[in-house]
Amino acid sequence: MPKQPHNDLDMQMPAQTGELHKIGDNLAHILCFSPAVLYTAKPSSDSQITFVSENVSAQLGYKPEEFSGNSSFRAEHIHPEDAPRVSEVLSSLFQKTCDVIEYRFRHKEGRYHWIRDQMRVLRDEKGNPTEIIGSWTDITDRKVVEEALSYTQAKYKELVDLLPLCVFETDRNGILTFLNQGATEAIGYTRADLPKRPTLVQFLAAEDRERGSAAMNRILLHGKKIAGEEFLMQGKDGTTNKVALYARPIIREHQVVGAIGAGVDESEKKCSEGQLRASLNQKEVLVREMHHRVKNNLQVMSSLLRMQSQYVSDQTVAGALRNSEDRIRAMALVHERLYQSETLDQVEANDFIRSIVHHLVDACETATSEMRIRIDVQETNFRIEIAIPLGLIVNELVSNALNHAFLRKEKAR
Repeated sequence: MPKQPHNDLDMQMPAQTGELHKIGDNLAHILCFSPAVLYTAKPSSDSQITFVSENVSAQLGYKPEEFSGNSSFRAEHIHPEDAPRVSEVLSSLFQKTCDVIEYRFRHKEGRYHWIRDQMRVLRDEKGNPTEIIGSWTDITDRKVVEEALSYTQAKYKELVDLLPLCVFETDRNGILTFLNQGATEAIGYTRADLPKRPTLVQFLAAEDRERGSAAMNRILLHGKKIAGEEFLMQGKDGTTNKVALYARPIIREHQVVGAIGAGVDESEKKCSEGQLRASLNQKEVLVREMHHRVKNNLQVMSSLLRMQSQYVSDQTVAGALRNSEDRIRAMALVHERLYQSETLDQVEANDFIRSIVHHLVDACETATSEMRIRIDVQETNFRIEIAIPLGLIVNELVSNALNHAFLRKEKAR
């Protein structure tokens, strides 16, 4: 009878053992599908691996026993560039209790995989380390994305630095989180000597800071944009430049989380505009002077022909000289109208034709007071390449009409 309890215990042991085996199988099954490899190691200087879960084969291609059977196996497969960092972390682990490090580990196929190693030291009641437990997670895909993102960000930064603009970004409180090289040069700072937690308003002239603060509030508090609003930006040395600001809110999940924008230096633009305006004015003066001189030269020629016609007895020759004088007068009139016009390259048709006709009528010997002239011309403009031949044609038509259509006074009507 005294042996009964022992017999009951013996009867319970197989059931408990079976249950433990079942739990162990379930855990092994779960670990096979886990993205993390679990391991244990000795709390020694070499941190020899004592256990590795089966899923290490799927992650790194090695069998668990390859780790536990060789104390230097892990160290030999860590990338040479990462080995010193890993060694330093393992050496300081017993002071920190836990740590995380990312490094490259050579896959059985020869390529390196990025591993995230999370470690923790287990201790006994006296605080002495008894074991290291940890997990390895393959983060190669994440690292590839991070490297691509880092490359893109670096390229973006280089491109933005090349822009002749002041490009900036702020957080939701208006603190500047990014300034391109153009912006730092404009305010006379380097990125290293910028004030702590700088705001865009800090770099505005005192008289514009209140207005600049209101503009930033419209962006950050109300989600509004600003486009072309001008401010005086003040540099480190106190000099100011007029800048046209363009900015909009950065919105994430329907919330304003910051602002991004660019400033265009209006000082150089206005200087260029002034230089261009001065150059255009100078050219306008030269063009007007050219038309004026051409008109004067043609008038001199016209006057010489008129004088010459007065000394010619042959009426045919005198008539030819007067016709030439009228043609030259028509061409001179084009240049006269051009230098008097605002555009310098177009002649108003109505005024131009009326001037030619009235000049010919006044100079015509056969014209009488009973003669009536009716001119019907549309309001339009002609360029010089059309105005000169048009003037010559009108001159010929009116001259012929005056000279040949009204030979007798009774027909002058």
